[in-house]
Amino acid sequence: MPDHSLSYRIASSVVDKVPERLEGILSPLYYTYNSYSADWNHKKPSLNHVKRDGAPDHILLLVIDALRPDAEPNIEAEFGRAITPGSWTFPAMTSIHTGLYPHEHEAIAHTHPEGGSHAIPKQYQSRATLAHAFESAGYSTYSGCSFIVPFLATNGWYSKTKVYDDKSAETIISDYISWRSEKNNSFGYLHLGDLHNPIEPPSEYFEKHDIDTTMFLSEFGKWTDSYDGKAEAKRYRRERMKLYYAALDYVSVQINSLLDKIKDNTMVIICGDHGEPHFEHWQLDQKISDSRPSYGVGHGGTPFDELARVPVSVQMPDGDSFNPSGGWGSLIDIPATLSAVSFEKQPFNGFSWLSKIPEDRAVFCEGARYGVERKAVYQGDKMAIQSQSDNVAFAGKVQEKCGVDFDSKIDETGLIDLLPDQWDDFDGRTETSQFTKSQLKALGYTE
Repeated sequence: MPDHSLSYRIASSVVDKVPERLEGILSPLYYTYNSYSADWNHKKPSLNHVKRDGAPDHILLLVIDALRPDAEPNIEAEFGRAITPGSWTFPAMTSIHTGLYPHEHEAIAHTHPEGGSHAIPKQYQSRATLAHAFESAGYSTYSGCSFIVPFLATNGWYSKTKVYDDKSAETIISDYISWRSEKNNSFGYLHLGDLHNPIEPPSEYFEKHDIDTTMFLSEFGKWTDSYDGKAEAKRYRRERMKLYYAALDYVSVQINSLLDKIKDNTMVIICGDHGEPHFEHWQLDQKISDSRPSYGVGHGGTPFDELARVPVSVQMPDGDSFNPSGGWGSLIDIPATLSAVSFEKQPFNGFSWLSKIPEDRAVFCEGARYGVERKAVYQGDKMAIQSQSDNVAFAGKVQEKCGVDFDSKIDETGLIDLLPDQWDDFDGRTETSQFTKSQLKALGYTE
């Protein structure tokens, strides 16, 4: 058997020597090679699951990156809410595939406060993942990632993979439809990046949402470390939010088109991998010393509710739908929920959303990308955040669809006591190639 890992290292080293001005030309080749490399390096499941009678023929996990809790796609579906286990894509997608929290699967890494290297964790090595479980039960498996980070988390787990250079939802969905056209049973995972930096929906959506195109909106720019709540800053935030919802409008159109094609024979879970704060708590975030330079904006930092809570929708082929009910749902429940529908035995942790969740359940969001570790805990109608290194904690009442009232005089002590004891110490990172670093930089993953 040819040594594809050696071929990959050689190709990566060649790409790393390419002058920066030529990276755009070679980028498509780089992503094509990554896609084929993932297929070559795919290992068969070590699991052995049996498909239960009546299981759906096709199952699709559709993830919309950076989907805020107040940003439901405009589709014919009921949405509930759940808490993401990870504050950015790599640990969150590892959790969604394994039913484990970041402190359990350890696919976490931080950029040091003084900067210097990209925080890309080591990939989770076990084959006890959703993708392997479905493959072992006879499903063909497919992964389509619109940008590189979700691919790095799930590289080699699917029998067929496509990773793109920040392509649109239309492209990701179209390729998936083509792939599954001749499959009798399939499990697909699509990761849409249209709401992730840089946000660039088709031009007609700018006019439709009356967006001020004279402002530099596609990235957070200078406001990551200088947002002051004054008129100019508020104007930027207002226009930036309009751009965000314009991109969501575009994504909704693409998802509706997809559902029209597959809804009769496919179980679909739609969710965010994490949310996206837009300066709602910039003053609180300054109390955490190593939250710089992104005070209260973007993801991977302090797990405010706008980051930690995401919309979720589960739709069955017969038109029935269900979402988390009772206590708090977590995205670590997705493997258990899909297993309850698809397999004779339950191989994953978490609660199946087919049943009510205990009202007193506590769920967590953790795994910061930069600076010190920060964790959030939800229980009942309360939420608390702690930075252990800074000796900072605050708590509040959770609002219905989005946000927490931190002025509600909630005692955080009991909630903080529920948090996991494990606090990351900056171990666990892996090396990334220079070309990969340049791709991450273009997506807002600054050093």
